[in-house]
Amino acid sequence: MSETADESIDLGIGMALRDARLRRNLSLAEISALLRIRESHLEAIELEDFDQLPGNVYAIGFIRTYAQYLDLNEGELVMRFKAASVDAGIADMVFEEEEETEQISGALKVSLLVVGALVIYVLWLVAGAQDDEIMVNAVDPAPAAVVALPDEIEPTAPAAPAAKAAAPETTPAPVAAAQSASDDASAASGAQAASSASVVAEVAPAIAKVEIRATRRTWMRLENEQGRVLFSSVIDEGEGFELPDDTSYILATRDAGALTYFVNNEAVSPVGRRGQILTNRNLKRADIAAQAQ
Repeated sequence: MSETADESIDLGIGMALRDARLRRNLSLAEISALLRIRESHLEAIELEDFDQLPGNVYAIGFIRTYAQYLDLNEGELVMRFKAASVDAGIADMVFEEEEETEQISGALKVSLLVVGALVIYVLWLVAGAQDDEIMVNAVDPAPAAVVALPDEIEPTAPAAPAAKAAAPETTPAPVAAAQSASDDASAASGAQAASSASVVAEVAPAIAKVEIRATRRTWMRLENEQGRVLFSSVIDEGEGFELPDDTSYILATRDAGALTYFVNNEAVSPVGRRGQILTNRNLKRADIAAQAQ
């Protein structure tokens, strides 16, 4: 923003953000650690010295995140900034495009195209020859299989099984009774095994569903162990975020007492004390699930 624009326009963005921060007794360093925005950028926003920011896109993102964290109307503050951008001529950094000079001559390009076409043609011929060889190898073994069988040998069916099939067998009464008792015992054993499996399936604990829910409105940010931001916003009462994997998480919030651990939809324990600010709390899904046992 130019000096003239700074003197003539008072957007009120910086004053609103600074007053809200001071009411919560927070320093710029604490806000910078929570929001992952440089402290110099936050100070520039509060002073409305937008020339110190990388550009309008970054300025709008910083203002929105900062206002959202402080429970301010981020939409109104962003509209003020956009209106000032049009009226006062606040512009993003513009870089002049440089024309590329052609380093390769036309004759060299044609030569490269011809060489490339020849290489492709040679590869096509080699691939075609390999396909022909594979097809010949696949057909050759068939005649050898026919010659290998001698003409004198003829398959004959065994007579003994046919004779047994013709004459029905009679089982003695004691043997039949013993076999029937054995079948009944096997059936009872199978039923008992099925019943035991059913009991084990009912006793086996289900995979725990672990969540962090808000009992009142607050701000929360959650990252995975690789540093990827999974959630960063204001969370209202009753809303929550599920921890899907047994990995480490990093939690940041300005009111730990407003968040509660839930396991299988049952409240386990609050994350911290009322009004407690967390910037780098390490969490593990398995540790939270163990609290419910």
